Amino acid sequence: MLKISAKVEYALIALIAMGEVDPEGRGVTRIRQIADRYLIPPRFLVQILLQLKGAGFCDSERGASGGYRLTRPLEEISVGQIIEIIEGPCFSNEDSSSYVYCLIAPIVDEFRKKLYAISLRDVISDEKKMAKLHAIANSPEKAPRYQLIQGLIQGRTQPNAFDDSTPEAEQASASTP
Repeated sequence: MLKISAKVEYALIALIAMGEVDPEGRGVTRIRQIADRYLIPPRFLVQILLQLKGAGFCDSERGASGGYRLTRPLEEISVGQIIEIIEGPCFSNEDSSSYVYCLIAPIVDEFRKKLYAISLRDVISDEKKMAKLHAIANSPEKAPRYQLIQGLIQGRTQPNAFDDSTPEAEQASASTP
């Protein structure tokens, strides 16, 4: 199973939060808003946002009313891009002559294509996935965040990670045709 690092998860959550607040990238989202809502250590979040800014995914505005904003449309930011910006390639082909790599190369390529096919617009537009994100953010026990992003990527939930009986999830399910 693919292990998603906390750093990747926080990066995706931060971009999703910015896109949810202002998909056009005109307003700013404060670091404290994201950190408090999703229990992300603010100093760690700053480091991640600086890395995302360096890669051209967001920009910052200084000052008392400052924060971060998206610099690209949500459709142009993929889960695969963020994973590779934060962690590097999912699989390295440095040892492409190895027998094992030759066996898994088609699987790796297909997996990478799937990660690049999931845009942040897809994630934000999926009411059920966003209801689960909000349910976790608002839950008193705060389910492990890595289960959140794995659930978004896999399109399914982990046991006990998302409780579909939460009011937010039920409301999203009821409003989905």
